Amino acid sequence: MLLLAFAFSSCKEAAITAPEPEEPGIGSGTWRVGSEVVPGRYYTNPTSGCYFERLSGFSGSLDDLIANEFVGFDAGQWIVDISSSDVGFSTDSQCGRWRLERQIGLRASIAPGVWEVGSQITPGRYRTNASEGCYWERLSAFGADLASINANDYLSHAGQQIVDILPSDVGFESDEECGTWERI
Repeated sequence: MLLLAFAFSSCKEAAITAPEPEEPGIGSGTWRVGSEVVPGRYYTNPTSGCYFERLSGFSGSLDDLIANEFVGFDAGQWIVDISSSDVGFSTDSQCGRWRLERQIGLRASIAPGVWEVGSQITPGRYRTNASEGCYWERLSAFGADLASINANDYLSHAGQQIVDILPSDVGFESDEECGTWERI
């Protein structure tokens, strides 16, 4: 009889325990924009293998794909603008949680990732000692699409590289082969 009372007592405690509160932001999965995801600018700290999509529908066809991105390295930060005209947003666990709040302020140098010009990096001339395969973009928006690119370059050789980030640029993206950019 004592054993039965212990078992009942343990079940009662488990039923009373509240579930862990969910972290803020967008986690892994496919979400409806407007009802499950608020349109806006989202920030995350992804690990290698992060993949996300902005969607115009949920049929799974390429016609539903507005924009997508694969991040093949551990980035200091990534940014995406989810538009009110987007129907859905899909992201995997390597992207981490997407948050509306910027977690990182103004930086003196530019690490691999995507950064806001003005609030996180200062416009100006930057230099890096890049490895072969360095790829960077100056951005007009964070749409993860070709229309968001002001200028870009892929380096087929290692060595010193210089880029001018303009005050009119909204963002700057750089991969791990570029290393850290220092203002000059």
